[in-house]
Amino acid sequence: MPTFDLHCTTCGLDFEIFQQRILRDEDRVCIDCGAPNAEVVISGFQTTRPSRAPRTPPAAPPLPRAPYGPGNPH
Repeated sequence: MPTFDLHCTTCGLDFEIFQQRILRDEDRVCIDCGAPNAEVVISGFQTTRPSRAPRTPPAAPPLPRAPYGPGNPH
């Protein structure tokens, strides 16, 4: 998801917003003072999924035990 670091030229606040689209003029409103002139300082991209650990194969099921009987006392 795109992230935008903005700076309000009116009150000096630095803030960050997340958008699922390109930043438009109406998105550049300061979250503190409401001024419509926030400038983009940095833009980037953030994933919503954590990085995956390497997969390990599942453990093999235990082998079945032979039934008790002649020739197999235990």
